[in-house]
Amino acid sequence: MTGGYDRDFLRARLELPSPSAATVLLDYIHFSVRLRTARKLAAVVGVNIHGRELVPLGREGTWHFDARVPKELQAGPEVYKNNAFDRGHLVRRLDPVWGDETTAKAANQDTFVFTNAAPQIDDFN
Repeated sequence: MTGGYDRDFLRARLELPSPSAATVLLDYIHFSVRLRTARKLAAVVGVNIHGRELVPLGREGTWHFDARVPKELQAGPEVYKNNAFDRGHLVRRLDPVWGDETTAKAANQDTFVFTNAAPQIDDFN
């Protein structure tokens, strides 16, 4: 169920960019993240959106670390403590939430992984 970003999803192939800096490719349901572990944040994300199959799920999810990457290489909850930063979804929560209900629910939860977050000033989130 974790195919990640599909470069052949559209009629024309569209590769996920690969920055010159070292990254780790992490595939989630309908999206992928290239994590720059040196900065503990994503360098690039790519998502496939199937508008006709979107499932209108409520905002339910728990922010969590990706178990495939050591916690110390991810910007976790400590980044957001005692400051004006909020976690901002890089891949918008609803965009990969499509397909059958089980897949959509799993994709929704996948968007709450810290590797898909970026610090945002709370008033702009």
